[in-house]
Amino acid sequence: MRLGARLRGEFPRGWWRSARWWITGIRELVLSTVAAVATVVFVGEMVRVVRHRDEPLVISRLLGTFEGYVASLLVNGAGLGVLVAMAIEDGLPVSPGAVALTALLTAWCLLNIAVSAVVFVVVARSRIR
Repeated sequence: MRLGARLRGEFPRGWWRSARWWITGIRELVLSTVAAVATVVFVGEMVRVVRHRDEPLVISRLLGTFEGYVASLLVNGAGLGVLVAMAIEDGLPVSPGAVALTALLTAWCLLNIAVSAVVFVVVARSRIR
């Protein structure tokens, strides 16, 4: 597919006047951002995708974009890497508040990684088939 055809698909004639185009784009951007930063919010969506893993039509209606879940894997993996690097560099925290914050951040990253990894595997499996 040539670049011009792709651009016409993304930006149809009169797109700047179309409220539907703007609302759909903003909605997808917000859902992708939420999927990248707070994937735990989509646990219900993950359960629905796993439950209907053999139904491509249900998987195609995934709330949030597939790219958002991939971004979540990358962002939260990097966050976990930073936490590990900080623990190695500075040693483990001593104060109770720092320990609690480190534990919460680690749990947050791990939960986000788990949710996005499950969605990633199910969608990738569906696309491969």
